[in-house]
Amino acid sequence: MPARWKPTRVTKRALIPSANSGIKGIWRPNRVRMAQAVKIIDGGKLVIPAHMRRAMGIERGDTVVVELLPAGELRVRPLAAAVRRAQAIVREKIKGDRSLAEELMRERRQEAARE
Repeated sequence: MPARWKPTRVTKRALIPSANSGIKGIWRPNRVRMAQAVKIIDGGKLVIPAHMRRAMGIERGDTVVVELLPAGELRVRPLAAAVRRAQAIVREKIKGDRSLAEELMRERRQEAARE
């Protein structure tokens, strides 16, 4: 029977697999790192197992972003991770020293001055 994959520690960027897995710390973002069958309980609630919550860095009461992917898969990410991703997308699109916050404030001041 093959060795079961289990994380030995969590870093800021990735789960580091145990020595028994044969992977030895290679980060593969498109591969499943943990999988477990869970049940949907009353009210459509999905209980995320404790070891997965720890690996994700989420605690009771935290906000997560839930996305339905085209393949019918559900993605759950901590809100902070979703915000970081959105910021990275905006940074890719905005070039140079342009500040969207300053542009917005300037536009609001101009609108206020017209009123």
